[in-house]
Amino acid sequence: MVKTMLSDCEQMVMKCIWDSDSELGVKELMEIVNEKHSRTWKLQTVSTFVARLVKKGYLDMYRNGRTFLYRPLMTEEDYKGILFRQYVGFWSCGNAAEFIRSLCESLELTDSDKKEIREVVQAIV
Repeated sequence: MVKTMLSDCEQMVMKCIWDSDSELGVKELMEIVNEKHSRTWKLQTVSTFVARLVKKGYLDMYRNGRTFLYRPLMTEEDYKGILFRQYVGFWSCGNAAEFIRSLCESLELTDSDKKEIREVVQAIV
């Protein structure tokens, strides 16, 4: 099921949750987001984004004592898959090879990067 896509700010919050080894409360999440993404968000700002993520179905919340903790309902890999399919469909009219070509041409790839990409593609086909 394709969920409503995330705003850039919501993606920052979700990335911090996905990268965490444990479920987080809003206060901890605020500290992580501010540090990791060089933000100065207040508690209310993060609370707003978290509420949106719960409403969109990306997060589950539950009470633990006096605080609410949040856990992802979608994996980071599943979300990236949705994004990649949309990008390929929109930017390359569904042509994955064209998308990969454009992506590689837009990046400054080292010889090591190119070798690794070749190995990944060879393993897939």
